[in-house]
Amino acid sequence: MPRAPRRCTWLVTVALACAGPRTVAPRAERPSPDCDVLRDDTVRACVAGFQRRSDRLEDPEAAELELAVAEVCPYAGAVAWSGCHRGAFRRFESRSELGACGDRGDYVEAAIQTSCMRPFDMPQRRWNDLVRECFEWAEAGSDEYRSSCLARPAG
Repeated sequence: MPRAPRRCTWLVTVALACAGPRTVAPRAERPSPDCDVLRDDTVRACVAGFQRRSDRLEDPEAAELELAVAEVCPYAGAVAWSGCHRGAFRRFESRSELGACGDRGDYVEAAIQTSCMRPFDMPQRRWNDLVRECFEWAEAGSDEYRSSCLARPAG
C-alpha cells in the first residue's frame, strides 16, 4: 500500500492548525422545568383522576383508595420528580399540540402510568385489575390537567 508523502501529512496538519477553532452556533437552552412543580402536579392529577373514576371514595377500606393514596400517587410524584432531574422531561418537549402545558400533561400521565405498574403484594389477578383501573385514573387526571392548559398562560 503506498504511503502518503510526508509533506502532504505535514501540510494537512498545518492547514488544520491554522484554521483555528471552529465557531459553533450556541444552542438555545430551554429553561429547565421546575421539578417540584411537576411532582406536585403529578400527585394532584393522580388524586383527581382517582376521584373522577372511583365510586369507592366512601369506603375507607377500599383497596383502590389505599392503593391510590398510600402507594400510586406518592410514587407517581417521586417518578415525575426524579425523572425530571435526570432529564426525562426533554422527551416530552414540543410534542403536544397544547404546547408546553400539554407536554407537562403528557409527562404527568406517563409518571402516573409508571407508578401504576409497580408491583404490589396482592394476587396477580387483582393486581392486573387494579393496574387497568390505575391507567384509567392516569388518563382521567391528565385529561383534566391538559384541559386546564387552555385557561393557563402560554409557557
